[in-house]
Amino acid sequence: MAKKLLLSPRSCCEGAGTIYRKGVITQTELLEQVTQDVARCLRQHSSGQAGGYVAAISGGVDSTALALVLARILRSGQLAGGLSLGWVDHGLRPDRSRERKAVHALAHQLGLPLFERRLGDVGQSEQALRDARYTQLIEIARTAGAGTILTAHHADDVLETMVFRLMRGTGPRGLTGIPEKRPL
Repeated sequence: MAKKLLLSPRSCCEGAGTIYRKGVITQTELLEQVTQDVARCLRQHSSGQAGGYVAAISGGVDSTALALVLARILRSGQLAGGLSLGWVDHGLRPDRSRERKAVHALAHQLGLPLFERRLGDVGQSEQALRDARYTQLIEIARTAGAGTILTAHHADDVLETMVFRLMRGTGPRGLTGIPEKRPL
């Protein structure tokens, strides 16, 4: 199997959201534009990757939107290799059973396989949790036979990443935010 790839289509569709906020296009047109932009991004960045895709899903707005767009791309025949959802339970939030039910309902509604993992005691630092989550997503991708893991991020995630890096004393390279594509 090819080396795992983490792909975050965030920057591929930022322009469409800006146009929508300015009132230039409708919600339907926005959805179509974002779908086309994400499909283009996937073609551009994941060519040559073996296997299908795992979309990391938390039940939040950003990952749910990504799952919905990816399901549209899959139904249109533009997503080769298949699509699965991967949910990682951090075991920290009291409402996680509600999140789990919502993620299961979404997977069922979209007709997509769902793989879940639960983190053990990894500490509570953001970095430790992130590292453990990606380790579990890699295991999910391996189980699903996927070569690419897709994640969704919004502007606050990017800013948070940059702030954490600043606090650790990063240099200019660390101020780039979340990369669009990186090997895992």
